[in-house]
Amino acid sequence: MKKGMLILAMTFTLMLAMAQVSDIRVPVKSAMKFGVIDGNEVEIVPTIYENAVIYSEYKLIMLNKNGMWGVFDWHGKLIVDHVISASSHGNLDFPDVSRVKNANYDYGKFASSNLLTIHDKFANVKYYINPNHRQSSYKAYVGTNQYAPQYNLQNVDFAQIDNLFRVVNRDQSITFIDSTGVALFDASFEDGQIVNPKLIALKKEGKYALFNGKKQLTPFEFENSPWLAGSKTFYLYKKIKKADNQTTNRYYIFLADGTVLDSTSSTPNMDNAFVLVNYFPGFSLYDQLGKKLFSNPDLTGSFIHLGKNIFIKTESKKGSGLLTLNGEEIYKPECVVNNNYSHRSVSVTCGQSSVVLDSLLKPLFSMDSVASLYPSQHADWFIYSVNKSWDIKMGLIRKDKKVIEKPLWYRLAVADCDSLFLVELDTINQVKKVGRDEPLVLLPDPWQLTVNCKAKLVEAFDGKETYQLFDFEGKLIKKWNQKDVWDESRYGKHKYRVKEEGKQFFITDKKGVPVLKNVFQNITPIYDDKKGESVYICQTAKNTHPSAVVYNDQLKVITPVGYSVPADWYRYMDENPGTLCVVNDADVVKNKYSFRFGICDYKGKWIVSPFVGTFKYIEPGLFILHYYEEKKIKFFDNMGNRTCDQDFLMIEKGNGSDFFQNRILVGIVKDPKYMKKVEALNLEKLEMEVAVEKLKALGEPEMLYGFLNKSGKMVLDLKYRKAKPFPMRGITTTVAVEKSGKVVSQVIDTSGNVLFEADFEELEVIDSSYYKVKKEGKWALASNQGKVLTPFQFDEIYFESRGKYFNAKGGDERFIISMDYKILNLGKYYNALTQKFNDSYVVKLISQEAGSFKTTDKYVIYDEDFVKKAEILDAKDIGGEYNNLPLPPGYVLVKRDYMGKDVYLFDVNRNKSLWK
Repeated sequence: MKKGMLILAMTFTLMLAMAQVSDIRVPVKSAMKFGVIDGNEVEIVPTIYENAVIYSEYKLIMLNKNGMWGVFDWHGKLIVDHVISASSHGNLDFPDVSRVKNANYDYGKFASSNLLTIHDKFANVKYYINPNHRQSSYKAYVGTNQYAPQYNLQNVDFAQIDNLFRVVNRDQSITFIDSTGVALFDASFEDGQIVNPKLIALKKEGKYALFNGKKQLTPFEFENSPWLAGSKTFYLYKKIKKADNQTTNRYYIFLADGTVLDSTSSTPNMDNAFVLVNYFPGFSLYDQLGKKLFSNPDLTGSFIHLGKNIFIKTESKKGSGLLTLNGEEIYKPECVVNNNYSHRSVSVTCGQSSVVLDSLLKPLFSMDSVASLYPSQHADWFIYSVNKSWDIKMGLIRKDKKVIEKPLWYRLAVADCDSLFLVELDTINQVKKVGRDEPLVLLPDPWQLTVNCKAKLVEAFDGKETYQLFDFEGKLIKKWNQKDVWDESRYGKHKYRVKEEGKQFFITDKKGVPVLKNVFQNITPIYDDKKGESVYICQTAKNTHPSAVVYNDQLKVITPVGYSVPADWYRYMDENPGTLCVVNDADVVKNKYSFRFGICDYKGKWIVSPFVGTFKYIEPGLFILHYYEEKKIKFFDNMGNRTCDQDFLMIEKGNGSDFFQNRILVGIVKDPKYMKKVEALNLEKLEMEVAVEKLKALGEPEMLYGFLNKSGKMVLDLKYRKAKPFPMRGITTTVAVEKSGKVVSQVIDTSGNVLFEADFEELEVIDSSYYKVKKEGKWALASNQGKVLTPFQFDEIYFESRGKYFNAKGGDERFIISMDYKILNLGKYYNALTQKFNDSYVVKLISQEAGSFKTTDKYVIYDEDFVKKAEILDAKDIGGEYNNLPLPPGYVLVKRDYMGKDVYLFDVNRNKSLWK
């Protein structure tokens, strides 16, 4: 019995494997003609075509014949004859194929049918096909399918609409097809909108009608496309002529099946869950399924949304009131009810009493003898109004009934910060502060005042082009007009402008008149926002020194005598406006690699006195300077002050656009005597090769590493034996420290907190899940928990994130490490370049002839179990795609030339070419 079950299981597995292979499609080539076979080499289409494109994702084949593409199903049956041009398809010579979004709505998220679109860009038409349901013929539709912007599509449930698709005919008329590509109608229409999986609205001669699939439910008599509320109900309206020949609108509310629920002479109140229909007088409330919840014969109604809660505001000749959705009366329609939308509250005034209610209709605050009462941006303040003669004046009151501002103002609005509010009386606009009698800002009409809480500013605009800014103490900060803003955005804040004519540059005034006779090769202005002054770096030469001269706003040369800014340093000078890096001209002329360097301000005063060396890095607020003679790196701020008393031997930057990520890796030699030994070698007097050999003989020094922040302050002391920079946007790095006489590795954060520690000489992050760890000078792969996954045998390990495998090197040997940590030794090679695609490792093995720079290479292909499957000697490159579409597993494209013109398809498992 057990043996029989085993045989049955093996038979089933074999049949499954054969079925998977038979479902593969690959192009074959013979005598310059293409055909298609399956994975068992069974012919699907004969080799009589000029090209073949296989869409495995869609199970679709395209074949080129006489310069025209035809479309075939997975079994080689013709779907669309050879009518699609091979021209005008961008970089490819075949059309686009894609799955059609539900309802053919391009911005939708769903594509749950098997309907495909084939876009012939040359003719700008589309064919809609379903490979599983071939039709005898296919119509060409227009290449674009735009829904009109007025369509109410946000409430259409596109996830459900997978058998109804809106398409555009070549005459721009509209029709609909199903998921097999068959048109629902013989006729075409001016417009059309999908309502739900069954209903569509079609437009003919300017009027809409409703259809359930092919069945017409209404005449063509409606003026609008459907307006949906939720996914259950919608309305259409039509014009009706009255007895006096005047027309009026009549709105019809439909249910999801197309039956009419009700009608009214005004726009229905529609919510995701409810529909309210007014009759003037009277109204009815329905749910989305059409069930009438209650009616009122005398009042009109509208929805009030208070957060998630919904109430009905009622109206009568006497005033307004409130009802629950059950018809329970909360306030009679004899009051004034206002929805405070942004506060999720409602204000109700009955007679001279007002109350503010929360979203559950619980009172928040009430007052008597007032005309109205509203919440404000401050939770405990309320705005109230009173009738004064013919006027209504507004005031401000606390929740404890203490008056903040008497009712003296036509307008009052509370800001969302710092106890500020705005008031207006006749032609005077003011910003006031609670507890202060005098206004912070007072301006006449037409000035408009706004409180900007985020910027902590009061903004004023005269309605034309002038602006003012005040702080929250009422002090004028800035005044400008729009023209100044435009000029500043275009030219900057500089006193002078840069004008270019041909390849010549001039410094001009704001009218474009040159203020200097000199003509320059380039000009870079830099503005110091703190002091409100500019300098102009003017290039005078390209290949000689001095190459630039720097002027200030007084058109005076500002660099110290005998010093200038090299022209190509202009790109560094805007990191710290107010400072200039300069070099001694005589030194540079004598030796362009060793010269005196210093930093001055815009008045030519030294910030950092000259020394032999240069800057290593310039960051905002920070200069990192290299002192050549002292062999030290020092840190200064932009005022010339040392940010750190310690001198350093080295600094290492990270990768990416932000070199230091707020942590600067620095290091010193642990034993100062080592540097004295280096100095004793007099390396500068030796030939390069000799100097290198002497340094090797001296050995590498032991180092101590630490980290500074971007202000140049020490934040992690010089205590690490090894360290790596913090990565781009990363908050952790790897270091090594000495503990109990041995070196251990750690992962630390930017504060120096130890997140992970293990007994390794060195540790590096190579992926979020993996480290490489070192013992006795060799690397191994380890998990991010420190578990060693391979032997310690490698000099380097690299993670290939795209292919999900590791490359490694040990001596002259090259290795591949799989994600289950199996190791493939490729042998001894000068280099090995690995790619993984189509379930294969494709390796380019490069050998170098002894005593020569000449190299030879070959390709070897391994399966995922590291079994060697093929060796290819005539390849310049190997890829996993043909016609920019992925090949199935077990097949690769071999390129005999670097241009990819001489290619053939290779069957890896059978170790042979499929093209002859």
